[in-house]
Amino acid sequence: MAVPKGEVAVQWKQALSHLSDAEKCFAMGDDASVFSKLKGMCEALPGAPKNIVNNLPSPKNKVVDELLKSYVDFLNHGRHVARDGENAGSFPNNRIDSENAIALGKVMMSYVSRLLSSI
Repeated sequence: MAVPKGEVAVQWKQALSHLSDAEKCFAMGDDASVFSKLKGMCEALPGAPKNIVNNLPSPKNKVVDELLKSYVDFLNHGRHVARDGENAGSFPNNRIDSENAIALGKVMMSYVSRLLSSI
């Protein structure tokens, strides 16, 4: 994964550390923590939460920003205990959700880092 250079490299490395932690949580079967760690990954990105991709040319920046927002929304749904329905009182995620969240996180991190490294 390309890590942007300069001042933002430290933040990217922190974000990647959260991704690594999410993978460890997944390996231990702690699906709820996977979502929490991945949310931390997104929050550690330079410019988070609203200015991560501002340096990309328009309209690509808007589309990529929407992708990131949708991903964070997915993470938020897995981080909070369900209030009603069959999952009431528990985290509404499972192994498939956790594995998907990690895979999407890797794709988003790789894509955004390569985009930002190219400008």
